[in-house]
Amino acid sequence: LIRDLGLLHILTWLTTKIAINKSWFGLWFMGLLGGMRWFYAPTVLEKSFSKHKLGESPVPYIELKVPIDQSGELLFDIKGESQLKDIQEKLAEYEVNIQRAFPEIAHPEKTNLDEYYIVDIGDQHENKVREVYNTLKNLESAVDWVEYNEIVSIDPLESEELQKNQIKYVIDDERVNELWGFEWMKMNDTYKFLNESKIKPRKVAKIAILDTGVDGSHPDLKDNYVTTLKKYDADKRGHGTHCAGIAGAVSNNKIGVASYAPNNDFVEITSIKVLSDYGFGSQQGIINGMIKAADIGADILSMSLGGPS
Repeated sequence: LIRDLGLLHILTWLTTKIAINKSWFGLWFMGLLGGMRWFYAPTVLEKSFSKHKLGESPVPYIELKVPIDQSGELLFDIKGESQLKDIQEKLAEYEVNIQRAFPEIAHPEKTNLDEYYIVDIGDQHENKVREVYNTLKNLESAVDWVEYNEIVSIDPLESEELQKNQIKYVIDDERVNELWGFEWMKMNDTYKFLNESKIKPRKVAKIAILDTGVDGSHPDLKDNYVTTLKKYDADKRGHGTHCAGIAGAVSNNKIGVASYAPNNDFVEITSIKVLSDYGFGSQQGIINGMIKAADIGADILSMSLGGPS
């Protein structure tokens, strides 16, 4: 940056000096463009930024400082169990521990996730993640793909002053007039249509919230909530409960907010905790949560999370 700004400053100063003589300025300007095109760009700029093909990462994840899980830095897909011993021998110098990434698959015949492995690199070699990544990537006869087990997180909830709309809703939840999305989506018209048509669902849709947990005892959720595991029924962070309220808060109960269904006949909510109380988790943990949600018969998986990639 110092180099480029310094050069820009010098060239600007020279240009202002030469611009006094109009006959020389045209030649100077053409020379400046030529120098940038045939000297500065190929010898300086192209060495400052890596070239890449479409569809490929422009620079390795590890160089982007994307956080990865220190208890299992890499995920890879093996082509066959017989190659596992060869892979372990190739990575022996890094003191790796290789385990199945998703050992609790209920129906392995319906997926190839049983071929996925997690690599935990020894503490002495944690600065060599890129080397291990390259070694696996070059084992094309044994490995289908390899990627970093990135850390995924939530954005913090931001408090703000909410403005009430003046719609007279057919439901009686005390804070429904603060839901700006309901106004824009004309949810009151939807409620009226559902009520007047006496529509009943063919089945109750189970929505699994994959997040920081859900407060299953929340007064505006508990009548729509079912437990998957007791340890998932708490939410110190509050984010999963917030998302569960959007998806399935109990409507028409004079408490809090509402969801898209006017009564309890349409959806039920459950929780799969995939993020810590601090709001972070890994790709491996989130995929495990997706498998668990599928195994319990969830119709919808709701995930409000992300990260640099």
